[in-house]
Amino acid sequence: MPKHEVKFHEIFDDHEVPLEPVVKHVLEEMKYEIADAFGFEAEDIGFEVSIGGWQKAHVAVYPVGKCGAFASFDLEQCPGCCAIGITSFMRLAEGLEKQLNFMTYVRERIAKEAKYGVLMATITEHQKFELKMLDARGWHPGSAFRNPKTKNTLQIWTKDLTHALDMG
Repeated sequence: MPKHEVKFHEIFDDHEVPLEPVVKHVLEEMKYEIADAFGFEAEDIGFEVSIGGWQKAHVAVYPVGKCGAFASFDLEQCPGCCAIGITSFMRLAEGLEKQLNFMTYVRERIAKEAKYGVLMATITEHQKFELKMLDARGWHPGSAFRNPKTKNTLQIWTKDLTHALDMG
């Protein structure tokens, strides 16, 4: 663990924080915690960060030397508002669903370091475990609506990132 945490807001202007170095910095800073959460040694895991455009990242955590990620998610800046981060496509390998709380904490840490004031996600009515976990982590439910394309009922959830985060 580094003794001095470099905060990217010390390097960049508040609204000019590029997402890629923030994501890589937080993942590296949390490498031992992430490895431990999944039962690995830190040297046995790796991260892949794919950037699509200025403020969209796909993050994957994988065991070194093996195919396939055991956790992945997307994080992007809301178009038109640099204060809102949107997280989506959280995926966990089969049998690792109990790590959802921890990986949500990782997403929150990255979003907070990227200077987002709010993190937003949409959840379907079928994601009961995730609904309970978000509520326990201090996320707030918003409007529910029916997706006219998929016919799924979705609900928007948000987390205020201006307060201290905890593992929950």
